[in-house]
Amino acid sequence: MTKSVPWAPLLLAILTSGAVSAQVPVVDCVVQNPQTLELVAYFGYIGNAQPPVTIPPGGSNLLTGGFLLGSVPTTFGSPGEHILFAVKFFSPANVSWTLNAATATANASMVSACQLPVGKKIPRSLAGLRCWDLLGTNTCDPSDDRDGDGYCTILDCGGPQGLPGVTGLPGDTGNRGPAGPTGAVPILQTITSSPGAARATASCSSTQFLVTGGGACDVPNLAGMGRVASSVAADNGNGWSVSCNAGQATAVAVCAAK
Repeated sequence: MTKSVPWAPLLLAILTSGAVSAQVPVVDCVVQNPQTLELVAYFGYIGNAQPPVTIPPGGSNLLTGGFLLGSVPTTFGSPGEHILFAVKFFSPANVSWTLNAATATANASMVSACQLPVGKKIPRSLAGLRCWDLLGTNTCDPSDDRDGDGYCTILDCGGPQGLPGVTGLPGDTGNRGPAGPTGAVPILQTITSSPGAARATASCSSTQFLVTGGGACDVPNLAGMGRVASSVAADNGNGWSVSCNAGQATAVAVCAAK
């Protein structure tokens, strides 16, 4: 992906040898990691008058030195593009990109032109619009340091947010996780209430909850003559009530600890 940003002339290092072809390589910027002192040079090109042009790898499209990040382009489809690829290197080494007879060389001296500590102003001799200077203050403000490395560099440049991309396909179902520990078997308690009346209620304690219940109606000395009118959970939801049309009620509640 390339970024369209305003480029100050001081950020372009172009060293030529012989006739210059339409495509001219440029060093967009050189940044340095202050912890490791590793340098990264970003390359682009300008001057492509009649795109598209193809320049295969070889003597007319040659990168020299460093460790390549990305890929060197062979098709040049625009009049100019920037930040096409990057190259890691360490001082005092240089890295160069040659297109036709034009060569752009990056070295450690270019860091000061595009890497400014937070809170510092751009030197008057280098003043000019930077792609990270959204407020136009010529100062590396904390809000300009988008990647939080303590410096304003080309890596902090960003355009407007693009449209959301297409939603990707669902991923594969992950492996089943290990089985959890076996739960404890609840301890049930049966509570019976037989008040010798036509209605009885068996209630669980405040530390228990009702699991189920039931009951019966009995007529003394007349087996099978009792008739149940209703057998339901108690009104408070934590017990069981039985009402009889005939006979004396016995209510049973099965309770478990909360």
